[in-house]
Amino acid sequence: MQTLGEKVQELRNGMDISMRELARRTGISSSFMAEIESGRRYPKEAYLAAIAKELGVKVGELRKLDTRSSLEDLKRLVDRDPAWGTAFNRISSAATDGTLTPAALIKKLGPAK
Repeated sequence: MQTLGEKVQELRNGMDISMRELARRTGISSSFMAEIESGRRYPKEAYLAAIAKELGVKVGELRKLDTRSSLEDLKRLVDRDPAWGTAFNRISSAATDGTLTPAALIKKLGPAK
């Protein structure tokens, strides 16, 4: 499945505009646009709408590429098994103090199924 960042990059390249130019047109910093395209960050709704407008697509086409779990999904998981709350707290603490990175966690978990 294509990610949001891949789709943005594909559409942007198809229009022959640079990432920096798309960032300028949408009011997003170049560094934030780079993080969006690399999949490290996901834009707020207003920025997503601006990106969609500049790329000539409906915002829903981009929104459907958001594969993050919703907060409600995570709450349901914790409600079913409170140990998940402890696990999320430990992950959050380690991320905050810099001892855990997303890449390290993904490596520890192994390949997605």
